[in-house]
Amino acid sequence: MGKRKIPGIGKSKGMQSGFTLFPAGKYLFEIVKHEEKESTKGTSTIHTFRLRCAEAFADAGADMVDKLYFHRMIEMHEDHSSYEEYAYIFVDELKSLIDATGLVVKGDMVNFDEFEGKTFVATVAQKDGQDAEGNKRKENSITKYEAEK
Repeated sequence: MGKRKIPGIGKSKGMQSGFTLFPAGKYLFEIVKHEEKESTKGTSTIHTFRLRCAEAFADAGADMVDKLYFHRMIEMHEDHSSYEEYAYIFVDELKSLIDATGLVVKGDMVNFDEFEGKTFVATVAQKDGQDAEGNKRKENSITKYEAEK
């Protein structure tokens, strides 16, 4: 084996917390994949959108192009203890994504498979959070969805 070139090893920061932290700013994302699974308690569905950064609209995020961003939305079921108080959050965020991607929805029926390949502009923010072990870390959130111009 011996010595050989490993592209990117010089710029690597080593193992991080398992995700790419995007600098705050606007990005053009392509929806690569949608997955959903039931929560452990079975009272909500976790929707995960795998997004590929197609363009960064600020110099700070230029190195994010082609990186993946995993965005999750929690859909509470009617038997969730907080359904009456918080269920609208998922509906409103999903509607913003639908409008930004131009997806056509009839009535209340959403075909999540149709999101794949769609693009939208997102305003990404950083906020304080914690990992599964309770360690403090920065994490991203999407604060605004817009149609690609």
